[in-house]
Amino acid sequence: MGALRTTLSCAGAAVAVALTPVAGGTFAEEGDRAVAVAPTAPRPGDDVRVTVDGCDGRTGTAASDAFVAEARLTGTGADGRLSGETRVRSGARPGPYPVRVRCDGVPERRAAVTVAGARADAGSPPATPTAPVPAGGGGLARAEAEPEADAAAPGAAQTVTGLVLAGVAAAVVVLVPRTARRRRARQR
Repeated sequence: MGALRTTLSCAGAAVAVALTPVAGGTFAEEGDRAVAVAPTAPRPGDDVRVTVDGCDGRTGTAASDAFVAEARLTGTGADGRLSGETRVRSGARPGPYPVRVRCDGVPERRAAVTVAGARADAGSPPATPTAPVPAGGGGLARAEAEPEADAAAPGAAQTVTGLVLAGVAAAVVVLVPRTARRRRARQR
């Protein structure tokens, strides 16, 4: 039974790690309530997630001059946490921008998001030539394939599902031989 416990403990730890948020956020504390904007320094055109704690209802909004549109915040309402996504304007200049947050049952709160400078490689051609692909197309084929490769990468839900299935498979590998040995021992 020790191997099974170890397997299940490892699978549980892997799921916990997979579900832990990776990107940090900036917090503007207001008493025991917080507003988080992640990532901490988005670039123009990046998506951002706004998370608010301590709301009484199930909906809210987060607005800023840095955003393309206000983020619609939603949640279950049970724990008071609401979250939503929006995008940083492509023309946003680097620097801090105030974020105004409104949610049910709480007065308007403010946070800030600091927009980083534009990417150095945005819109500029590569500094060195790209090796051609045997199928033709030269560097264009690689440039066209990269967005498809990013879209094909597994997301967090697929990663968690894979970890859970791996844990179940490991448990089966441990339990099936034991069950077979017990049956053979009973038949003797």
